[in-house]
Amino acid sequence: MRHRLPALQALRSKASFASPVPILAVIAGVLVLVDYARRRRRGADPLGVRPVGALPDTLIALLCGALLWFLAREGLYFFVAGSQFLRDGGFAANVLISTALNFVIALALLRSALGGTRRPSLSSPGLVVAGALAGLVVFALQVPIGLAIQQVCAYLGGEIPRQEIVTQAQRAHGAEAMTFAVGAIVLAPFAEEVFFRGILLPAVARSAGERRALFIQALAFGAIHVNAWHMWPLALPLAVVGWCSGWLYLRTGSLAPSIVLHAAFNAINFAALRLA
Repeated sequence: MRHRLPALQALRSKASFASPVPILAVIAGVLVLVDYARRRRRGADPLGVRPVGALPDTLIALLCGALLWFLAREGLYFFVAGSQFLRDGGFAANVLISTALNFVIALALLRSALGGTRRPSLSSPGLVVAGALAGLVVFALQVPIGLAIQQVCAYLGGEIPRQEIVTQAQRAHGAEAMTFAVGAIVLAPFAEEVFFRGILLPAVARSAGERRALFIQALAFGAIHVNAWHMWPLALPLAVVGWCSGWLYLRTGSLAPSIVLHAAFNAINFAALRLA
């Protein structure tokens, strides 16, 4: 069986057509994108006035966060290897502990990420709505990107690899499924957005400019999800997610919509996997 990107797999699976969730999400994402472009042309940007002010100075936080993440990862591997309980707990338990550690590290870095003088022009409800709608747009973008990658891989005689966590999440039931859901929709979005958008992006932007920082943090975000060279195609669509999330952070002046975008994107993908 050929492995596909989650969004593409859900749309191409025969079983997925029994549920309208992924298809409706794509249609909704396209409509949101078209409506946003139309409003911008008319001079009424739904995201409001572009925020001004300095981004936070996060270079020290970036170095500390990277060190903490490395130590936590190595400590987790050591702890799992020596713990009969965690070995018996299986893949889901290890994923939950790993994402929980990342969540704690992100909490420690949050104050640095919220520094600077740039403040959002949207209200709190507006930031949440912007993030949710952006999540639909990003999900819709994954379909043509996934199709293009699949065609290139087929032309080159290869297949799109699949992350082990995606396979396990699709097969999980009961408490294990809930564990994957909490990790993917709650813990991971917060932890990754704080680090990549709240810490890495400002640190790079202060020395290389916002445009270059957008691409650098997006590439880093895609690369961190790939643990083997043969899985490189997975980094491309995830880099697009990282770029969109970074753009939304810079455009709104807040981490909140980026976190909601990430959570919404993961939630739709998780639902699509479970229904496929």
